Amino acid sequence: MTELESRAWLCVVSVGQLLTPALDARLRAAGVTTFELGTLVLLTENAGGPLRISEIATSLYATLPHISKVVGKLEGRGLVERAPSLRDARASSISVTESGRRLVADASPIYSDEARTLLLNRLGPEQVAVLVDILEPFVQALAPNHPQRAAIAEGPTRHPAQPAP
Repeated sequence: MTELESRAWLCVVSVGQLLTPALDARLRAAGVTTFELGTLVLLTENAGGPLRISEIATSLYATLPHISKVVGKLEGRGLVERAPSLRDARASSISVTESGRRLVADASPIYSDEARTLLLNRLGPEQVAVLVDILEPFVQALAPNHPQRAAIAEGPTRHPAQPAP
């Protein structure tokens, strides 16, 4: 790598490593982590109803053990519930509870505000557009089946933790 390429790469990696802990620090007030919020949002917005652990893991690019631990924690807090899967007798279906939906509604504005504070407010509208133009091809190349791919292809994007208008 050239020196400039190295600087660019380190910036991308650093931003990726720094954003989640910074978001988690703010979301702590709502009692949720970024990953937990993403899990709840996925379950909230899934038009097909409850999801199996493996489907959640695939959608969030996480390992089965990690998702199982997160879902267990959310279940213990009454934010999700398990039921026997209608599609696979060996699996459970996970759905979000009304308490989980309320948490998503409460935490989403915190998430959005922090996204603006940490990144978006530091850029002008043109810079945001350039950032999108730069990063979208990487998301599409690294994760062709990314849950947000359709939104990326269609235009204005929002984070999975940002509620639909």
